[in-house]
Amino acid sequence: MRDSSPRRRSMLSVVCLLAPVMVANGTALATFTMTGSVPLTSSGNHHGIAFDGSQWHIADPFTNIFHNYNSGFGFLGDTTVAGVSDMRGMTYDANSGHLFVGDDGTNIVREVTTAGTEIQQFNSGVSTLNALAYDRRDNSIWLAYFNGQIEKRTRTGTLISSFTKPQNWTGLALDPINNSLLAMEDGDTVWEMKFDGTTVGQVIPTDQIPNNGQGLAYDFNFGRLYATSQVPGNVTIFTDPSRVPEPASVAVMASACLLLSVRRRRDR
Repeated sequence: MRDSSPRRRSMLSVVCLLAPVMVANGTALATFTMTGSVPLTSSGNHHGIAFDGSQWHIADPFTNIFHNYNSGFGFLGDTTVAGVSDMRGMTYDANSGHLFVGDDGTNIVREVTTAGTEIQQFNSGVSTLNALAYDRRDNSIWLAYFNGQIEKRTRTGTLISSFTKPQNWTGLALDPINNSLLAMEDGDTVWEMKFDGTTVGQVIPTDQIPNNGQGLAYDFNFGRLYATSQVPGNVTIFTDPSRVPEPASVAVMASACLLLSVRRRRDR
């Protein structure tokens, strides 16, 4: 029997059309709470941080090395990247399995393997490069500078967009679920912004990071934010589970879309 409720089908069509937006565009400001702190045992300094699924990689500023840690932050050793003079930004692309490292000394962003071998590079032409964040949605890179500028570029360096804020940025992370940027400034507070630069608010409004905060990494699966700090090194962990979509909500939307698809096939 055919579905005699066109209004219901119309409503289901709207649900299916908006489902990705409803799931991936959070509107509420994050409320991160500090839930842990881990000491870093590598010598030197600590800045940008990235996780490749099994290991953490942490840039050592004023050098050409990054520190490697296992998933529990047990130190494994250092990796050298030839040509770098002041490694700051660090981010990971899971599709290629490569890291991107930013050099504040030369404004160069290098794509490298986890063993430190260079794949390619580009020069942003902007000084005070401090942070990087990979955007898996369109295979692009976000760059944050101490001068307040934030840029979006292709992975080969072509400028896509940019905006400037009054803050001095040290760390940057991307939340693909809520479609926003999380950026740390030199006072160790963290701001959330939309991709066009519109400020959502301060998600960490007070300095809770010891020894001067530097880099950020965000695990959207658990609503968990990791912040590095300088000597002696430390990783401070903040959590806001409310940023993660409820599996039940996603399941309801998927069921509605499946029902509509079946009914449409029957009506043909």
